[in-house]
Amino acid sequence: PLSLLRYAAFFVLCVFVAYVRKSFLIHPIAHYALKMPTSILILTILFAIAVFVFHICAIKKHPKSTLITKCIASAFFIAIGAISLTANPNNHLAFYLFLGLCFGFVGDAVLALRNINPKYKHHCIGAGMLAFGVGHIFYLLAIMAHLPNLWLAIAIGMIIAAANLLLAPKFNLEFGKLK
Repeated sequence: PLSLLRYAAFFVLCVFVAYVRKSFLIHPIAHYALKMPTSILILTILFAIAVFVFHICAIKKHPKSTLITKCIASAFFIAIGAISLTANPNNHLAFYLFLGLCFGFVGDAVLALRNINPKYKHHCIGAGMLAFGVGHIFYLLAIMAHLPNLWLAIAIGMIIAAANLLLAPKFNLEFGKLK
């Protein structure tokens, strides 16, 4: 699948960046990666590996392995957020982003549980959506803490919400009993 190829390409880029860390003649994205602390770069590479393994597990339909690898990938995001938060303990942006990542982790884990016990599928979907919703409230607070204009942050949130509602039918997103 195409998404698997994208993650593989990202992984190759991360390995390349790690290998030529001292070089200045590389892509601007890789140049940004060179400015990252080594710990964040390593966690990013580990995240790419975990996502790659997650997709393999998901394609082969191994629910327990999918749950584990999805949680591991999300844990790498939380670790990156924790490093950023400890580097900037008084920064509201880092704090809200970290909380958003934590709720995203819970959302990922709960949504992955729906494939392990189909009896509770609708409960898992509802709880996962709730966790993601709370996480997105923290992301909105991060935008509001970063932007001096509160109304601009609210407008951005409304535009994103409207885009989601308008695009849902195009992607055949049906929420069944959760409508």
